[in-house]
Amino acid sequence: MTKKTARKNMVAKEVLEQAALLFAKKGYANTTLQDVGNAVGLSRPALYHYFPSKNALLEAMVEDVTVVGARTLVEIRENKKLSPEDRVRRAVEALVMWGLERPTLFKVIDRSEELLPPDISATHEAAKRQVLREMTSLISEGVEA
Repeated sequence: MTKKTARKNMVAKEVLEQAALLFAKKGYANTTLQDVGNAVGLSRPALYHYFPSKNALLEAMVEDVTVVGARTLVEIRENKKLSPEDRVRRAVEALVMWGLERPTLFKVIDRSEELLPPDISATHEAAKRQVLREMTSLISEGVEA
């Protein structure tokens, strides 16, 4: 990873964190991109380099909260080097840490589910269903073992 890419990722993460704090505090509808830019010290045009819209911020939050969580559980379930019991343990640990590391993002997504645009909502719902399927499968495999 180049320095430029690393810096862009770091700034994007900070933008996302500040946006989540603002969305949690003021609500998605009452937060402007200017508010987000002000929180991270970027002009609105500079902010567009990282996220072209508020919906893009919301989409990134959904990606980080539900989609990444679902992928993590798939990886754990597919890791046949671990016993079924260890896979369940790892999955539970991953879910707990996932929530503890992203409390504001979880709060924002929970409060904003009904406001999600249809495409983002579909991604979120599919990932939530996948999390449920993965955990059900892991637990069933653990019980069978």
